[in-house]
Formats: sequence, C-alpha cells, structure tokens
Amino acid sequence: EIINLITNTTGSDKFVDNGDGTFTHTTVNGDVITFDANTTTLLDNGNGTYTLTNANGDTITIDVVGDVVTNIQNQGDIYNEIINLITNTTGSDLFVDNGDGTFTHTTVNGDVITFDANT
Repeated sequence: EIINLITNTTGSDKFVDNGDGTFTHTTVNGDVITFDANTTTLLDNGNGTYTLTNANGDTITIDVVGDVVTNIQNQGDIYNEIINLITNTTGSDLFVDNGDGTFTHTTVNGDVITFDANT
C-alpha cells in the first residue's frame, strides 16, 4: 500500500532522482523545476557543529549541541522539570560524594551506608 501511494503520481507532485546529482520536481499543475544537489556541501566539523555551503559559497554553521542546550534552558518548564527530577530525593535513594574518597548512600528506607572508594 505504501509503495502504491509513493508511486501513484496522479493528482500529486512528482519528484525524480535523475541519477546524476540533479532532481526534477513536477508540480501537480505541471510546472517542472530541476535543481542540482551537487552545488551544496555539508561538513561535519567534528565538534557537534556542521557547516553548510551553498552554490554561491555562502555558509551557515549549525550547532546541534548548542541548540539543544539553548532550547532546554530557554524552555523554563523543561529546565525546571529536569532540575526537579535531579534534586527531588523524596522516595528515592540519595548518593553523595563526600569529597574525600568516601561516599554516603542513603536508601529509600533511610538506611545510611558510607563506604571508602580508596580501599
């Protein structure tokens, strides 16, 4: 069924890969537009950013990690809920780094266990 929907172009736009890096889009009205996909490059900068260069040499850098962090920080509800989940110890275990090589684990039942990671 899905293949039939994709290949049935009656009454819909048609998009054809010409096999040479160009694509032809034929609109439902019969307008034909061919474009060359070889004229753009996408470079992985290896640090969570990507640089897109178009045919005119114009570039834009996409910072995936930065965008995600910014979106979380700018979305007060999301950020606040993350902080609530991190800091809410009601009904859950608590694990504390004592800063001296020891750790204290407080169980949900209130039992306290301290252990030394240096030994």
